[in-house]
Amino acid sequence: MSPGRGQRPGGARLNRALEIVNRYGCYGCHKMRGFENRPKVAPTLMHPTSKLTTEWMGRWIKNPKAFRPSTRMPRFFGLENNQAPGDADREDAEITGIVAYLAEKAEKRSYPPLPGRGDAERGRKLVKSIGCMGCHAIERDDVPAETLQRATTVIRPTRSPGNAVSDRTCRDRKQGEPRVDLSVDPESRQYNPDTRMPNLRLTSQEALDITAFLTTLKDDTPSERRVAPVGPRPQARDAALLAYLSQRMPPQEAQAKLAAMTEHDRDVLLGERTISRYGCFGCHLIPGFEKTPPIGTDLSEEGSKPADLLLFGFMQIEHTSPAWFYQKMKEPRSFDQGHVAEFYDRLRMPQFGFTDEMADAVTLLLQGLTKEKMPLESMRRLSARDEAVEAGRRLVRDYNCQGCHILEGKGGAIRESIAKNLQAKGCRRRRR
Repeated sequence: MSPGRGQRPGGARLNRALEIVNRYGCYGCHKMRGFENRPKVAPTLMHPTSKLTTEWMGRWIKNPKAFRPSTRMPRFFGLENNQAPGDADREDAEITGIVAYLAEKAEKRSYPPLPGRGDAERGRKLVKSIGCMGCHAIERDDVPAETLQRATTVIRPTRSPGNAVSDRTCRDRKQGEPRVDLSVDPESRQYNPDTRMPNLRLTSQEALDITAFLTTLKDDTPSERRVAPVGPRPQARDAALLAYLSQRMPPQEAQAKLAAMTEHDRDVLLGERTISRYGCFGCHLIPGFEKTPPIGTDLSEEGSKPADLLLFGFMQIEHTSPAWFYQKMKEPRSFDQGHVAEFYDRLRMPQFGFTDEMADAVTLLLQGLTKEKMPLESMRRLSARDEAVEAGRRLVRDYNCQGCHILEGKGGAIRESIAKNLQAKGCRRRRR
């Protein structure tokens, strides 16, 4: 196919790569030229226990896609390079530690009791008619994959395998109802100071109705298909902590320090070390890690790295940089195959579940991140207007304006939902 008017060959793939990097937050772990000072892509974890149950947090961390297949959060645990005896217990101990750390460090938040009760059916109609579907999607077979990938949060119907707003939210101790932070004015920023959710000018009753609807979304997945709750693994936890402590002090001192710690303190310390090791703070704002630098390789000049400096291991692929980049996008830890390495010396990049098309696009982008300096005469010089247009595109992307509006030929996902809702209302009027 020839490039479109005004577009160079490969431009569509490069634009797709830029979209992927922005949506998945690759710059959270890797420094990348052109992606400086970008916002974190994942929700704040400064006070997660005011919204989420610790049991759900453990299951989510263990395997996010088992709960929500369309999530952009990658999988860190249970991957191919951690299948040796004892690895599963060690990973469960790490997950338990992460949850313990987040709960221990969480800012204490309390919310006033709900001012009344809502009607779930009215809430369902509101969700489908006032714009919620521009950023949020009810995950069904008839929802396009593009919509689900774009959606800020995905909610699913009762019988869909996985998600449950009601199951993952904390319950009000007095009323026994799930607490859903659906502020009439999101800009008051009660839960997330950096929220991009707009003020939809809801009345208190409309907010109650939508809350009532969201809390009807329950997880009916058979128990045998759910991710099992993560339980404590004290022996694996202590062995992992000794490995960490022994890196800083003699073995006897490490043993003594561990013996002086309570069970809870051990969980919290392992959680802190695990968050540091996996770089969770690259996507989430986490207490104690607000200024921690990225853990990944600087990719700003990755395209200039000679192929012989890349670890191919025993992978049967072409020994070229593009082949390595592509394989790394598809199966990040596959280069550990055939290696004998201690647990903490193995590859850590998580599994994103990129398609072939996505991996190919990001590979193209990485090839272009080189040391070479393009001559000024070959570069397009942006005018003040061009720079303003590009800044506007970034705002449109960050605030998902195309969820509701059609801009540059893309977007408008809300139109179909509203059209169906209006059509249903018209049918009821005619029956009357």
